[in-house]
Amino acid sequence: MPTPAKVPGADEVPVVSTRMYDDDFAGFVRALGEAYERYGFVILEEHGIEQELITTAMERSKAFFACDDACKRKYVLPGLGGARGYTAFGVETAKGAQAPGTISLDDRTPRFNHTYGCSNQ
Repeated sequence: MPTPAKVPGADEVPVVSTRMYDDDFAGFVRALGEAYERYGFVILEEHGIEQELITTAMERSKAFFACDDACKRKYVLPGLGGARGYTAFGVETAKGAQAPGTISLDDRTPRFNHTYGCSNQ
C-alpha cells in the first residue's frame, strides 16, 4: 500500500490500521474514539480501498468545492442538521459549542469549514 502524502500537522493526527478491527476490536474502537474526540480526524491505513477510487473521489470533491456558492447551495438538504448534503462555511457548530462566529475559551470551537455529507443509508 502506498504511503500517504505528508500533510502539514499529519504527524499529530493519529494513524489507525483497520487490521485492528479484527485483531483488537476494543483497541480499534478506543483509538478511533480518542482520535475523533481530540482531533476530529483520523488517518486510516490498510483499509483496502483502491487508490483509483480515492483519486476519483478527491477529484470530484475538489470540483464540487470549486463551484460558486450558488451552485453548492443547490445541494443543501434542509431539516437534517447538516448531516447530509452541502453544509455551507460557518454553519456547522460542534456539539456543545457556542454559535458560529463566536470565540470559545474551551476546545469546543465552532467549525469554520464547509462539507458535503452522504450515506448509503
